This record gives sequence, C-alpha cells and structure tokens, in this order.
Amino acid sequence: MGDGIVLQECAACQSRLFPDRLRCPACGSRVFTRVRVASGRVEEVTTRPGADQAIATVSSNGVTMIARVPATAQAGDVVRLTGDPRDTGAALVPGRTHGSSSEPRRF
Repeated sequence: MGDGIVLQECAACQSRLFPDRLRCPACGSRVFTRVRVASGRVEEVTTRPGADQAIATVSSNGVTMIARVPATAQAGDVVRLTGDPRDTGAALVPGRTHGSSSEPRRF
C-alpha cells in the first residue's frame, strides 16, 4: 500500500467522497474513479490528558474525515494521511483507504 489514502471521485461532477458511496450525493452518478491523497489539514483536535494519540477532524481535497493523530497535533497542522494502523506518526483514517485503480468504476 502506498502513502496516503484513497478517495472516490465522481466521474460525472468530480466531487470527492469518503467513505465510499454507491451514488454521488451531488449529481446521482454511480461511476467513480479513485484519487490518492497524501496529506490533510487538521481542523479540530480532541485530546485526553496523558494519551499519545488524539482524535481530529482532518480536511483534504474537499473531504472532511475523522482521524487518529499524534497527541502533539494542533489545528492548522498539515499531517500525513495513512490507512495503516501501525503508522503512529501519521493521521490514521479508518475505513477503506486503499485501492489502486483509477479507472472509472460503476457501483
């Protein structure tokens, strides 16, 4: 698995989505491609005293996701995105975060 995570992109209107959807909420299309994104910007962070990880809202390419981040992350930070739970130095975005095909796919 490469760096980053994979978002759906609607082939009709180019809206980017995460998690995967069966239909594009913007236009109703059922045809998607995959777009890999490597980083995102921390919008908000929730921490617990003494913890080495925190939960954050992270935005990337028009998509907002919930991610596990290092406890040192602050709003405004740019963080590396990953789908690998062993990578504790990056923002873990749970869910389907991999995939290599950029060919349009009908759901």
